[in-house]
Amino acid sequence: MFVFIALFAKNCGNCTTYHKFHYDKLKLLISKIKNVEFDYIHLDMMGADPGEKYHKVFRSNNKWYPSFYLFRKDIIYNNRSEHLDGHLYHGLITNNHFYQKNERLDVLPATIAKWVSDIVNTEIIDNKSITQKSMIQKKIISNIDKNVKSNEVDNDDESSSESSSSMEKFNYF
Repeated sequence: MFVFIALFAKNCGNCTTYHKFHYDKLKLLISKIKNVEFDYIHLDMMGADPGEKYHKVFRSNNKWYPSFYLFRKDIIYNNRSEHLDGHLYHGLITNNHFYQKNERLDVLPATIAKWVSDIVNTEIIDNKSITQKSMIQKKIISNIDKNVKSNEVDNDDESSSESSSSMEKFNYF
């Protein structure tokens, strides 16, 4: 079972606009996807703690508003787990790190619902393995982690063959 989380903040102008024009459609489309529950977080202000119901790493890493996440239900609601892995719309959450691509997002409800459906439909049946796409992203992120730790990465250098791949254009937090 999966949980889709839409994260909004009251003091976020984009969140207010999105909620007004797209929220109902998004909720309807997500609710039609088999094995996915819809969860909505509406924070009083950006950066606020969404509550003890959620994994401790998720609670401390909300940087983008509005944000859309997809987690296995047994992970996001488990505060005892050491690691958080999941999907961030236009990014990835792995080994307690949040990565997001540096590009403009298409946040129309149909696009987000397709993203959720694609992930859910490609998950391995036992719900323990992540999608092939995420496995590729994990490998890339692992390489980024190694380079960051050894101070060999220059994030502004778009000319290298590694950084030319669109999957490697992640923010590192």
